[in-house]
Amino acid sequence: MNLPRLSVRNPVAVNLLMLAIVLSGFYYWSDLVREFFPNAEAEQVFITVPYPGATPEEVEKSVTRRIEREIENLDDIETIESKIFEGVTVIQVTLEQGADLEGALNDLRSEIDKVKPDLPEGAEDPEIAEVRPTVPVIGVVVFGEVAEERLREAARTVRDDILVGEVWLCSGQSNMAMTVNRCKNPNAEQAAASLPNIRMLTVARVTRDTPSDDCKGTWLVCSPTTVPSFSGTAYFFGRKLHKDLGVPVGPDPGGGGPSHPGRELLDTDPGRYRYLCHAGYWP
Repeated sequence: MNLPRLSVRNPVAVNLLMLAIVLSGFYYWSDLVREFFPNAEAEQVFITVPYPGATPEEVEKSVTRRIEREIENLDDIETIESKIFEGVTVIQVTLEQGADLEGALNDLRSEIDKVKPDLPEGAEDPEIAEVRPTVPVIGVVVFGEVAEERLREAARTVRDDILVGEVWLCSGQSNMAMTVNRCKNPNAEQAAASLPNIRMLTVARVTRDTPSDDCKGTWLVCSPTTVPSFSGTAYFFGRKLHKDLGVPVGPDPGGGGPSHPGRELLDTDPGRYRYLCHAGYWP
């Protein structure tokens, strides 16, 4: 069949086919699930059995082979690979695509429970761990013209200080400027403020004629030392979220001041402009 000649002789059919392909592509593209961090089920399970003092040959004969024989006929298992070292064996079980993870784990636990009485006396209980694929969220590089040990220490500090949780913008009203030390029972609130998973973003108040897409600020760890200067409304709101959700919370009081209309609106309202200038909110 000469495809070019057939296409020339049947232009209508070819054009209709092309249109159908394009429309189908648009349809499936619009229906496609798009996620930046898609959910991914674990596809591998590791079974680790320590056998202190045993040689690799003893581990293979008395531990590895017995477990492999017990689990090799289970459903949803694609491959079984074992690594044998002195005093320990690690068995890697790869599940089939779309396998029921919980069901596979339960089957593995049941079969391993059966083989436990046959393991040598010195072998420890098998440990079963699922391996989930992970995607890094952020990469941080620490550099400088200092000793390597100081860089390592700084990197560990940064690593341990990174939190992932809720960030809330708490701004728009002047009462955000009321700090905790001016709220009710400030001494009691200060004494109970050892909450390192609450971080307050402090931003310097800057007056601008137009919106800004950037700001300079500092994240402060919530403690009895820092909390007196926190925005009271933002702090109590963040503390409530932290208690209810159980995750780190970062309230941002946005400089603690109110939001104002732009210069164009103020130019049409001289009275409001004079008030804002008098209150120190506008230059």
